[in-house]
Amino acid sequence: NIWMTDVLIDAIKVIKFFKNRSRAREILKLEHPYQLTLPPQTRFCYSLLSLQSLSAATVHLKTIACADLTSEESRTTIQVEWINFQNQSSAGDRRKLERVQNIIRSQTFYLRLESVIKILLPIYLLLRLFDRSAPGTCGWVFCALMQLRKVLRDSIQEECLNHHLPGVDASLKVVDERIRYLAQPPFLLAFFFNPCAVLETKAEQLQQFWVIPESQPMSQAQYAIQIASQCLADIVAHCPVHHRLRLEQEFAAFQI
Repeated sequence: NIWMTDVLIDAIKVIKFFKNRSRAREILKLEHPYQLTLPPQTRFCYSLLSLQSLSAATVHLKTIACADLTSEESRTTIQVEWINFQNQSSAGDRRKLERVQNIIRSQTFYLRLESVIKILLPIYLLLRLFDRSAPGTCGWVFCALMQLRKVLRDSIQEECLNHHLPGVDASLKVVDERIRYLAQPPFLLAFFFNPCAVLETKAEQLQQFWVIPESQPMSQAQYAIQIASQCLADIVAHCPVHHRLRLEQEFAAFQI
C-alpha cells in the first residue's frame, strides 16, 4: 500500500539522520536512552523493528520537533541543544534537518506509524512462531495463515477508515495474493491431517480466498480439499495402483 510505503520511507529517513550524526544522537540520548535502530534488510522483519524503534522515541522526537516553536524561557535542555545544533549545522545539513523536522512535526506521521506497526505485528508474530520447527507445526500453518488473513484484513480496513485513506480493496487483494502464495499444497495436506487445526479454522475465514474457476462450482472448503487431495495423489503417484487408491480413499474418509 502506498501510504504504508511512505511511512516506512519517512521513518528510515529520520533514523538514518540520527544514526549518521553523532551530535543528533547525543541530543536524543539526553532523554531517550535507546538508539534508533535500522537493522539490515537481511534481518528478520527488519522493517517492523525499525518502526518500533522509532515509535519508542515518539515523545522525545515531538519535543525536539517543536523546539523552535517553544518560547526561549520554556525550552527544555533537549530543545536548547537542538536549537544550537540547528544553528551550527552546515547549509547542506540544515536542508536535511528541515526535511526530517517536517516529518517528526507531523501528527499524521505518528498516527500512521502506529497503524503500520499494528498491521505488520501479526505477520511478525506468525513468522516468529514458525521460525523454529516443532512437532505438528506443518499442520497448523494453513490455520495460522487464515487467522493472519483475518487479522490483516480487519486491521487494514480499520486503519484506512480511521485515517480516511483510499486503496482498501487494492490492499486486501495484495494480502490475499501473498497468502495464497504461502498456502502451498503440502501445507493444505498437512492441515487436513490435523483435526484440531481444521476445527480452529472458521468457514468465514475462507470467504473469497481461493479464485475458483467458474467451470468448477464448489465452496472454498471443497476447493481447498481438492488441492490437498491432488497433492496427496502427486506424492503417492509412484505407488502401486491399489495402494494409491487405498490411501486416497482413507484420506477422503478422514475428512468426513
